[in-house]
Amino acid sequence: MKLYGEIFSAIILILSSAALCCKIKEDPEKIFVKSLRRYANTTQQPDATVERLKKTWESGEQLRDWCRMDEKYIIECINGPCYANVIPIQEVIWAHKTVTQVNAVIKTNTSLILHYANHKGGTISISETAVDYILQQFMEKHREIVVGYNREVEKLYLKGDMAGLKEYARQQRTGTPAD
Repeated sequence: MKLYGEIFSAIILILSSAALCCKIKEDPEKIFVKSLRRYANTTQQPDATVERLKKTWESGEQLRDWCRMDEKYIIECINGPCYANVIPIQEVIWAHKTVTQVNAVIKTNTSLILHYANHKGGTISISETAVDYILQQFMEKHREIVVGYNREVEKLYLKGDMAGLKEYARQQRTGTPAD
C-alpha cells in the first residue's frame, strides 16, 4: 500500500513540475493580452474594449516602462511584463495619494489610490512624481473626480453620497463654497 502512495506522489510531482514549466515558458505577451481580455469581459463590448486597451498600451502616455495612461484608462503591468492592472478612469470618483514612510523620513512606497462608486477601487504603486502627475491630469481633464484625501470626502464616500462628492469636486475646481 505504501508503494501506491509513493507512486501517486511521484506522479503528482511530475505533473506539477510539467505544469510549472509550461507556465514559465508561456509567452508574457499572451499572458498580458489574457489579462486585458479578463478585464474587457466585464464590459458590455469586450472585443472593442480589448482593442481600446491595446491602443492605450501601445500609444498611451508612458508614465513608467510598465505604466501607461490615456483619457480613458491607466494600465499597469504587475509581476513583470505579464499581468495588466486596468483602471477605467470613467469609473473613478475619488483619487488620492498615499506615501508609506519609515521613521517619518525615509519614503518606502508611493501609491495612487482610486475609489469607484461601487465601493471598489484600484491601487497603483508608482513614483511620487508620477502619482502627482496623474492627480494633476485628473484635476485638469476629469472634473468630476475628487482629488486628494480628507475626512469630509471619506465620510461622503462611505455614506455613498455621490451627489455630495460631485458637488465637492465642483467646489474643488471652482474654489466656491457650498450653496
